[in-house]
Parts: sequence; C-alpha cells; structure tokens
Amino acid sequence: MGNTIPYTIYIHSYVAHIICSSSHSPSPYYTSAFNCRIETFGKLVNVQELKKKYSIGVMPLKKLPECIDLVNDMFGSGSDGSVQAAGTGSFLEATMFPINAVIHPARLITLLSNWKEGDVLDENPLFYEDFNDEAAEMMNLINADLIAIGKELTEKGCPVDVPHIFDWLAVHVYDEPPSSNLKTFFSTNDGYKGFRCPLVPTKNGNGYVPDFTNRYFTEDINLGLVGYKGIADIADVKTPTIDKIITWAQSYMGKEFIVGDKLTGKDLGITNAPQRFGITLIADLKKLYHAE
Repeated sequence: MGNTIPYTIYIHSYVAHIICSSSHSPSPYYTSAFNCRIETFGKLVNVQELKKKYSIGVMPLKKLPECIDLVNDMFGSGSDGSVQAAGTGSFLEATMFPINAVIHPARLITLLSNWKEGDVLDENPLFYEDFNDEAAEMMNLINADLIAIGKELTEKGCPVDVPHIFDWLAVHVYDEPPSSNLKTFFSTNDGYKGFRCPLVPTKNGNGYVPDFTNRYFTEDINLGLVGYKGIADIADVKTPTIDKIITWAQSYMGKEFIVGDKLTGKDLGITNAPQRFGITLIADLKKLYHAE
C-alpha cells in the first residue's frame, strides 16, 4: 500500500491493527474483535462473542477523532464510550495495555510452576473457570510492572497511561461490578467459558503435558512480555515479575531472551522487543510515536 496509508490504528480489545487507505476502506492487518477458536482448520471457527468496546491507538495521533468514528462504525455498539483512546491514544499505550500477555502467562506459570520434564498432569483444566487466587495475584504483579514502566516513561517525556486490567477489561469492557475481583471475573464470565489450557495428551494417553509451542507461549512471551521488558530496559525500570516469567518460560521453550535481568539473549530476533529494531533510547520512542 506504500505511500497511500495516511494513518494506522491499533485497536486493543483484544488487539487489532486496522490499516486505513486514503479512501477510508479498512484493511485488517490482524484482528481479535472476536473471541473465537478454530473448530476445523480452514473451514469452521467457533465465535464465542463479538467485542463491544474498544480502546485504540493511532499514528499519527492527530487522526484519533476520525479513527474513533471509523472503528465505531465497524465494530462499536454505538453507545457512548464503546470506542475510546487507549490512554491518550498513542500506539505505544495501546501496545502496553494489559491483555493477553498479562492473562495467559499469569495463569500458566501458576499452573505449571512445579512441572518438570517427565511429569504428567491427570487432566487438562479449564483455563478460566478454574482460575484461582494465585493466578489473579500473579496478574496483579505483571500489571504492576507495566504500570511502573508507564509512569517512568511519562516522567521522561513519553506519556504512557497504563490501566489496571481489572479496571479496564473487567469493569470497562465487560461491565463487571467494581466490587468484584479478577478471580470472579475470569471464572464466571460467559465470554471465557469452555477454553482449556495449552496442554496436549501424552503419547501413551495417560495424561497431559504442556505444549510450549502453543501461542500462549510463542506469542504472549515472544511478542508480549519480551516486548514489555524491552520497553522497561529503555525506561530503566526493574520488572521482577516479568523477568521471572520470561526466565521460566524460555527454559522450556528452548529460547534465550533474558540473561540475568537484561534483555540480551540470542533469540531476540523472533521477538517484538524494540531493541531488535534499533530502538534503544527514550528519544527513539519519542521520535517513533511522535511524542516530540
């Protein structure tokens, strides 16, 4: 599409990129407007629900008002606030909004923290209905790392307002009562029912083992937590929980992203870490996201 693209939208609920041509005809880059699972590859998809609320990031930022109208026409419910800016509406903020890379790793490390090669699980639990307090607390800790990154970036002149996942996803997107909590939200929400953990049957059929090639690892670690960690390194922010999960996951994935507490591993080439693209300074982020 070359020079015909005047602006790009990053939708986060869940996540969608919409690239808009000069004629305002949207062309999807990748979307998750639907909560769905493949039933038969290439033939049948089970759509659990269509998202009703969206938070978007835009480049350039001046296009935010018309992009909000555009996304509302495509996906919105028509109600006030169904489409809004992610923070101030920058791509960077939408990238850092707490969603899959907070949810999935938190659930998996608490489910599998004691698992080792040779262990077999008796069953494949429901990912959300069996959500527990430990997973919810891990989610809080990841989110705390994200919020700390956002605050430091803001102090250094690159505004990033990262919400808490409960306030944004549960209360805003799904209208969960503010008096509820993450465990209750995930274990009772109809939109999350029926999904199993990324485990596969053993060859002899005596139980289940983790599938470390599943997208909950290859996307939410490589293209989620590692990206967050890269931004944290630029902002000079410690991220103890994110570091812990990456270190744990990479040991089973056969990859090296983090060494000690620094993102200097040999496999950064398969991640979305900004360092992979030569972005290493706050000034680089400001330039890329038009903050100056």
